Amino acid sequence: MSDFASNTTLVQNSRKDHRCDWCGTKIPKYNSYLHWAWMTDGTCWTVRAHLLCYEAFLALPYRDEAYFDCSENRVTLESLGRK
Repeated sequence: MSDFASNTTLVQNSRKDHRCDWCGTKIPKYNSYLHWAWMTDGTCWTVRAHLLCYEAFLALPYRDEAYFDCSENRVTLESLGRK
């Protein structure tokens, strides 16, 4: 099965509440957020993130080790072994 990745899309006015896949807090209805998706090994993943969370993620000097978890276990500095 081939892998794919979508472009990152800015959603400017969400129609419902979502959850940020990086910090785990709510993205309220009518707020902007970033959204992208990819498929690997037959599994499709989607990510939604606050604009500030995405900016913080991009600013990480070690972001190859950090990722958007897409589960209930959110990324923290402690989970990366950093404080």
